[in-house]
Amino acid sequence: MSKLNTSKTTLALHHKYFRNLVLIFLNQENYAYICSVLTTDKEQQKMTLTDKQKALIEKIGIFHEQSGMQPAAARVMGLLFVADKPALAFDEITDALGISKSATSNSINLLIQTDQIDYTTFPGDRKRYFRLKISNWRDGFSKRIEQMTSFKELLREVLEEKKSENTTSNCSDLEEVIGFLDYLHQELPKLLDRWEKSRA
Repeated sequence: MSKLNTSKTTLALHHKYFRNLVLIFLNQENYAYICSVLTTDKEQQKMTLTDKQKALIEKIGIFHEQSGMQPAAARVMGLLFVADKPALAFDEITDALGISKSATSNSINLLIQTDQIDYTTFPGDRKRYFRLKISNWRDGFSKRIEQMTSFKELLREVLEEKKSENTTSNCSDLEEVIGFLDYLHQELPKLLDRWEKSRA
């Protein structure tokens, strides 16, 4: 028998011996847990997505992409929405979406900068685990209201400029948009307040 085969046989015997010892002093469930701890990082990071999950990731990705988000970042958002775990490691995201590490890195950085996601860490684990910042949706809602207000003020300046120059262009449509944004700015905070009170 060759040295290679002898080594394989020895390793197999050692594994069997170790397994039997564990099963004697512990139970089958604890042995399965120990084996899961001893698996490699790559094995732990493998994640299987169902066809339904893949379809949802794509739908969410397209939605965010149409809002101006980069395609890879949009798919990362989709994955974090549908994943079975609340937070995913960098390699899990890369493997699940089949994108390059650079694309994953750029997407994560973009989503962190735009306050879409954050990350957590665990004692004894150097990895960062990325998760959605769904809990701060109220802040995001308030920012949207502020953005609408800023845009409304810009449109008002445009309207004033047109009127001062006595242009022949029709300003009624612009006035209508400004009026609607004024209405939203007044009513949306009230709507949020009513919803909060309805949950109390």
